[in-house]
Amino acid sequence: MITTKELNIFKAQEQFERMREFLEQALNEGQRVDEVERGLFPRAMTMCLEMLRSFVEAHGDGDRGETVEREGETLTRLPQPHEKRYLSIFGELLIGRWVYGTREGQAIGWSPLDAAVGLPAGENSYVLEDWLQRLCIQEAFGESVESLRAWLAESEMWQAPDGERILQGAEGRLFREALVVTVDMVRDDPEGLWQFGALPIRCGVHQNL
Repeated sequence: MITTKELNIFKAQEQFERMREFLEQALNEGQRVDEVERGLFPRAMTMCLEMLRSFVEAHGDGDRGETVEREGETLTRLPQPHEKRYLSIFGELLIGRWVYGTREGQAIGWSPLDAAVGLPAGENSYVLEDWLQRLCIQEAFGESVESLRAWLAESEMWQAPDGERILQGAEGRLFREALVVTVDMVRDDPEGLWQFGALPIRCGVHQNL
């Protein structure tokens, strides 16, 4: 019997085979190396998404029995699995898992699977938000979001309307965080120019203050 974990690895292997076939086609057609790069990137994203899915599902469904003890409180397994949406840099994962709480409709008290794999409280992956933060340090904030949007545009997931919504949601929160950091920097550097390592970096957020 093929388990879910094995099935997802098989899907990743299938995608790798498509990448190999694409390389053979590119070679026969005499494509330029940059064309091959662009062709490989979305295929690699899809393969990585399947591997990421396999990693999460290898941890099980979070079922720890009917009740669990957490910080001196008895929590009950809720009647139905709850779905967690995880937006990785490779694409979207919908993770069904058992969770615990006082009763359905109230805040979830504990999700064993979330804790086991380190899922964030929200939907966006830490990596996606970290990229935006790093780009903001090196570029004006709006430009940093556009840079990430352009870089991810090759992926089917980020081409969909939902991909735009994801970036916009990350923008709002990260803009507020960047604004706080920038105000502190501007106090010491009114021209907005400071040294980050050996490179002169200008943050564009304060330009609109």
